[in-house]
Amino acid sequence: MINTFHEGDFYSEFKYIRNQFRKFNSYSLLVHCFGFLYKKIEEPFREIEKKQPWQVLLLIKWILKDNNFSLPNRRKATRKDFFKILNLVRELGNKVRMPNEYDHWHLFFRNISYQQFIYQFRFNVNAFSRQKLLFTELEENHYIKSVFREKTGIEVNQFIELSVFLLTNQIDKTKSISKSFFSPLLSHYKPEIIEKYLRCLSFNVSEAREYVLSLEGNNVTSYEYHEQTPFIKRPLLKVGNKYYPYYRNILYRGLEYYIYDCVREENPQKFMQRFGKLFEGYVESNLRYCDTSFISENELKSIVGNRSKVVDFLIEEDGKSILLDAKGVEMNYLGKVSHRSNVVKKTVKASIVKGVEQGYELIYNLRKSGSDIVSKNNNDHYLIIVTFKEMYMGNGKVFSTAIAPDFVKSLLNNYEGEYLIPLENIYFLPIDSLELWVEMIA
Repeated sequence: MINTFHEGDFYSEFKYIRNQFRKFNSYSLLVHCFGFLYKKIEEPFREIEKKQPWQVLLLIKWILKDNNFSLPNRRKATRKDFFKILNLVRELGNKVRMPNEYDHWHLFFRNISYQQFIYQFRFNVNAFSRQKLLFTELEENHYIKSVFREKTGIEVNQFIELSVFLLTNQIDKTKSISKSFFSPLLSHYKPEIIEKYLRCLSFNVSEAREYVLSLEGNNVTSYEYHEQTPFIKRPLLKVGNKYYPYYRNILYRGLEYYIYDCVREENPQKFMQRFGKLFEGYVESNLRYCDTSFISENELKSIVGNRSKVVDFLIEEDGKSILLDAKGVEMNYLGKVSHRSNVVKKTVKASIVKGVEQGYELIYNLRKSGSDIVSKNNNDHYLIIVTFKEMYMGNGKVFSTAIAPDFVKSLLNNYEGEYLIPLENIYFLPIDSLELWVEMIA
């Protein structure tokens, strides 16, 4: 008989783990955590399997947020003590929800994807370089540049250039960093700029504690076991005069989207008002790069009228109608970890859900207007919703069964049950995937 999940059982097991690590000096346990994450594995292709870094990072988080973190007169943990505690964290996986305790199995795999896929690829040059293309040529008083400057004390282009230099230290293996590493750049950058740059990426131990406590206070829930580590936000831990990456891949992920994440955090709504059009223009530049003919949003509105919802681009090729809409969004915390379909659906209401509605309404109104710019055969209609970050939505068919069955049912009712765009022809792609597609076409 399969055990039924109970939050209380998870918390009881967590408390046992907490009581074990409370026996030891907190700093000594952190040293073992970092030592394990930095340890070289003879079979590099099995590094993720052997280390399971997401569990070590979760242990670091729990140690940092513990009320007894600074309690004195506790003995130093040995290597054996550390592994005993780490194994308990791993065994805690027996107390979380099983796949059959999610509203749909896809939601379980989304949790795992967000948690683990970030460790499975090296530095994403495309994602990092995209920041330069999106942000460095903006006017100096543009909202995004201004907020970034106010929050960090440095310019967007300075962040990118210093990050490129930092990567020369980290691209092959994880190791500590000191300000002296940047000394070859002192003829171009004042020491205070380098100081501010490192400040962007790091917390000292006290600040790291305040940060993890600010996320959910002292509350511990089963969601944490499958969460994407929050240390991506500040991927370096400052101890004394040295800066230690939590893990190489965490540093990579932090650098790849730092400008977007930094400015969006200040005021998500205000940021999206500025970034939406910027991202749409970037997607358009991709279509122009591969010399694909398309009909723009404004042209579509001239056909169906301003009152109709439209998508950003319509591509007609070989009798197929490809609708493409850019949504410069990412998933919030609950959307990444929840086991409930309605919770995930709520987080994508203004992006994914809206994009599907736009596609259906556009097809309907184009036909109503007598336009022949879309195929008369529904099976020839495709909808691609491009997001800034990966959303792990699958295609429209998965979306309709796993995340938003009620929405799809009500949508079809609006159009007399007609699949104007077949669900299997609806795709949700991150910009990374669109760029690969564009490159293949080019």
